[in-house]
Amino acid sequence: MSIHPEPLVLHDFDLVSRMMNMKQFLAAAQEQGVLARDEAEKWQRELKAADAEGRFTFAGMMFAVMGRK
Repeated sequence: MSIHPEPLVLHDFDLVSRMMNMKQFLAAAQEQGVLARDEAEKWQRELKAADAEGRFTFAGMMFAVMGRK
């Protein structure tokens, strides 16, 4: 088996929002009392504004795992 870590850096909020299922994530955070609705809406506005100004960055780590049986 081999594991290959790959950094992921994206600068497109719409793509990240779809990839990370942002609507469901924020809805769950609100249901669990982690974020108030106005906080979630403010955060999304800030992310969209940063994207429009070319300042949005998403970074994460992906792992590709390969093996044989």
